[in-house]
Amino acid sequence: MTTRFQKSVELTTEEKQTLRLDYFITHKKDRSGYDLYGVAIEKFVLNGQGVFEFAEKEAIDNVTYSHSEIDKVVNILINNEVTPVSLICVFDDMDICIEDAALLGTMSS
Repeated sequence: MTTRFQKSVELTTEEKQTLRLDYFITHKKDRSGYDLYGVAIEKFVLNGQGVFEFAEKEAIDNVTYSHSEIDKVVNILINNEVTPVSLICVFDDMDICIEDAALLGTMSS
């Protein structure tokens, strides 16, 4: 599987903690050789020395066969500053075929 970086977003929480969210598109070939795309989000927290430290990651593989569709999905995630911990819930709320992804044996963290 390959992972393609899309964008980083920095934000400050209500608790005055600075975070960086990195958004990715995942890609692999299915058994028939077709392109299959998913998403991943990594969260980093700014420490006292001014360095971002890795905190968590979540990914959902095998979301769609459409590159244009996964671009739309990732842009929605970026625009709404979705974090790794809320990724699966957001997919559910977006009414994206999370059930189909699960049937393909594709959800990972």
